[in-house]
Amino acid sequence: ITDEVFKKNTHILEINSKSGLYALYCAYSVYRTRSKLELGPKPTREMEIDLWKKVLAENIFLICKTPMAKKIAQRTLAGFTGTKVNAQYFEDLVNQLKNKPENFISEVSKTNYWEKDGNVDMKFDAIVGNPPYQEESVQQSSTNGQAPRTNVFHYFQIAADALSAGYTSLIYPAGRWIHRSGKGL
Repeated sequence: ITDEVFKKNTHILEINSKSGLYALYCAYSVYRTRSKLELGPKPTREMEIDLWKKVLAENIFLICKTPMAKKIAQRTLAGFTGTKVNAQYFEDLVNQLKNKPENFISEVSKTNYWEKDGNVDMKFDAIVGNPPYQEESVQQSSTNGQAPRTNVFHYFQIAADALSAGYTSLIYPAGRWIHRSGKGL
């Protein structure tokens, strides 16, 4: 799987990026593959930096739930260099995935959403991430005074499956949760 995902022309999406650490691992893995192909035996520091910028611009994409998460993820990947990072804040992400998943999938698939040239819908070779598992309901309280929680993980899984041309690797609670969710996953 590593050879199929961490290749020169890959597109990897981190869905619900918070800190950018999953994207950093993916970016470094793609960088190592590309450095073997593109840098030669004795690269200069400038060549290495230029290749890192290419990897961030061409291979790695992030969807963030908050503007702060977007900033943190950008800094994780590029520091304070001003290097372009394909990170997008998607307003009201959970609600969109829950109630209008086709809009989310359509938007994220568009090349112009990522400020890329072309009219062909993007497909991602791999999608990674740690989406939220549940969200609190603000509409009612349970008898113990705590707000009831509803499962939301499966909305991320369904969107990831629709966007991925290859692999999806999402962190989720123990297998019992998926089996008992009744969501057909």
